[in-house]
Amino acid sequence: MGIQLGGPVPPAVERLSPSLRFLLFSGVFILVSVSFLLGGCQAVDGSLQTLRAFFRGEGDKGVRELAEADEAPPPRFSGLPSGQHLPDDALADDPSVSVQTGAFAAQDTVESLLTGNGLTSAQVHELVSAAPPDHPLSRVGEGRRYEVALGKDGLRRLVLQLDEERRLRIYRTRKGGLRVQTERIPYDLQVVRLRGKIQGSLFETIAKAGGSPSVAMSVADIFGFVVDFHKELQEGDQIDALIERRSLEGKAGGFGRILAAKLTVRGKERAAFLFEPTGDYYSGEGETLRRAFLRSPLRYTRITSRFSHARFHPILMRTRPHYGVDYAAPMGTPVQAVAEGVVAWAGSRGEAGNMVRILHPGWYETSYFHLSRFGGGIRAGRKVRQGEVIGYVGATGLATGPHLDYRITHRGAPIDPLTAALPSGWPLPAPQRAEFRRAVQQREAEWAQAPGLESADAVASAAAKEQPLF
Repeated sequence: MGIQLGGPVPPAVERLSPSLRFLLFSGVFILVSVSFLLGGCQAVDGSLQTLRAFFRGEGDKGVRELAEADEAPPPRFSGLPSGQHLPDDALADDPSVSVQTGAFAAQDTVESLLTGNGLTSAQVHELVSAAPPDHPLSRVGEGRRYEVALGKDGLRRLVLQLDEERRLRIYRTRKGGLRVQTERIPYDLQVVRLRGKIQGSLFETIAKAGGSPSVAMSVADIFGFVVDFHKELQEGDQIDALIERRSLEGKAGGFGRILAAKLTVRGKERAAFLFEPTGDYYSGEGETLRRAFLRSPLRYTRITSRFSHARFHPILMRTRPHYGVDYAAPMGTPVQAVAEGVVAWAGSRGEAGNMVRILHPGWYETSYFHLSRFGGGIRAGRKVRQGEVIGYVGATGLATGPHLDYRITHRGAPIDPLTAALPSGWPLPAPQRAEFRRAVQQREAEWAQAPGLESADAVASAAAKEQPLF
């Protein structure tokens, strides 16, 4: 049996490079040989009919694609409307610009994303070198979203999601250079109302009402100083909150801030209103819901020595006052400022070793002894927030092992940190009270007008609603 393909070689095959042409004809030979061995002449004839049509140009789509891939530049993204939210000095998009958006998989890198879409090693190096040290492009988290825009002259911009609120933009300016900036994701915001009766846990209740895990965590943080969610919350209690629902170009983008919330526990209603000038939450009367002082500067620890007017010192081998509380903790455990204030001292001081001393409103002062090192930027005159890390547990000074000696004085007199009646919180200053009352009135009006979360929200997956967008 003679084998003749017949007909001229189609133009698509002629356009192939020699290497691809060799691979194509090798494949034809293998296909015919295998068909003969497995199915005899009929199988060979069927394969040849297909090949004849293929080489006559009737089915050469695959060859044309190979030829085009061999000759044309790497595939570009499909052209999409773009150019929104560009910085003023950015090179404007033109018809040649194409845009791709997506999310990084576990194995993806910025370099693989860019080189896979036609950028040269030199162009990738220019981009990676432009990234700021605190956001290196060598590390991108799985699931983080991105936007890449390419023009006929190469990269126009790369936008990377940093977290739910911020993104990093590296873009080509009109002068030709690259510029880097961190910016907030420009969500569209709608105020919605979430309501529910406690059934099971707070997280379960908020999920059934259409919220998300981040909303539940925010509610717990807001009321955590005034409600013990493990002991006090019970079936039938209620949550009613005003929340920002985010979207971007018509797509859902999760939830933003809680603007106000009312939590009814055992018949007692507690309200919380966000006051934007301070970024904190207050009752309707302007009293902060956050305690002025944390009870402990360490989250997980145990007490090894208490406040005492006469304690036997294990190193000095004599009895003397111990006006603090010793917390045993592993070396390097973060130490938090128990209240907002101003650092009065940060340095080494005799028996105390590395010490931080902080002045607080109301003539209170706290001290933290035996630190291994200080928190970033902690120095005299620096303002600190409640919960900010000011140092790390160590064994400097007169210490038998790693621990924190924590002390409080009021008007110069030492007090017991474990039993002292510390201030419940600082109210808003009088000059801000009128502005806060107006903010409360606005929230109360929104409570009556804001649309409730629809049932569709309640059944949508939390992951979908939490997905940050560009």
